[in-house]
Amino acid sequence: MGFSDLSRVFVQYRYGDAIMAQVLDLAYLDGTPIAVVSWVVRNGVRMPGDYAELDPQLLRPSSCAGTYWYDGIAEYKRTA
Repeated sequence: MGFSDLSRVFVQYRYGDAIMAQVLDLAYLDGTPIAVVSWVVRNGVRMPGDYAELDPQLLRPSSCAGTYWYDGIAEYKRTA
């Protein structure tokens, strides 16, 4: 599992019955953009723990360099 190109993203994501809105780390996991909710360290390697997969067509740059808006509601996933 590899990830790269860390930026920030303002995203809304479904967490159970609630919709959460946060600025999170934007990473790419095997080419798929994800919003990282939490990080874990496994075998000395920092990797996404909980995250929400993002549709790349719904990402748009904000006025701040390295920051994006997500124009949708992402689905929360737990890897741990």
